[in-house]
Amino acid sequence: LGLPHWKSEHPCWKCQCTQETLLDTSMEAEWRTLRTDRDEFDYLQMVSPKGAPPCPIFSCPGFKLDWVCIGVLHCMDLGATADTLGNIFWEHMEKACPGRSRQVRAWNLWVKLKAWYQQHLVPTQLGTLRDTTIWPEDALSPKLQCKGAECRGLVPFGEILAQELYQQHNSEHNELVLGVATAMRDLYYLMDSAWDAHMAAGAVQAWAERYQK
Repeated sequence: LGLPHWKSEHPCWKCQCTQETLLDTSMEAEWRTLRTDRDEFDYLQMVSPKGAPPCPIFSCPGFKLDWVCIGVLHCMDLGATADTLGNIFWEHMEKACPGRSRQVRAWNLWVKLKAWYQQHLVPTQLGTLRDTTIWPEDALSPKLQCKGAECRGLVPFGEILAQELYQQHNSEHNELVLGVATAMRDLYYLMDSAWDAHMAAGAVQAWAERYQK
């Protein structure tokens, strides 16, 4: 579509946030007050400095910039959710799974996951789980390497792992981890079963604030 991407200096087509201000997830964040109802003329101004022609879809009669939304698949399932679950899986593997090597600990976590799969009707399941599935070799931090539907199906399991970590360590850190996992579970429940925009906004806010800490 020619819209700004997340690495751009001004990554949003809805507001005037920058790479610095978007990291502020509080309710008092500056970017929250800079939202505007941009139209197709604003879109042309956004793409013209790049020297790129406008996307043909904007020539369709009646098409509006306001119809463009962030995709859950890429933003959540393959993005924030995969990051969150990767971190939870990795911490659980290192702190709560038996085994002298990461490969063995990852295998024990896989055994635990398979048992959970057998108890729950998860339509799309992982075929295996290794330490490199949780933290790919070319990644800077844990990020679950899987398909979008597989990642989405693991959200409740991630909350279970976070609960176990909190019960074992009862630390402020693991309380935050559990809060992140619970907020993420709440958001997916709302998206899948009982959509409520106000409650979804609250779940996203809770996830973001805890994840940053």
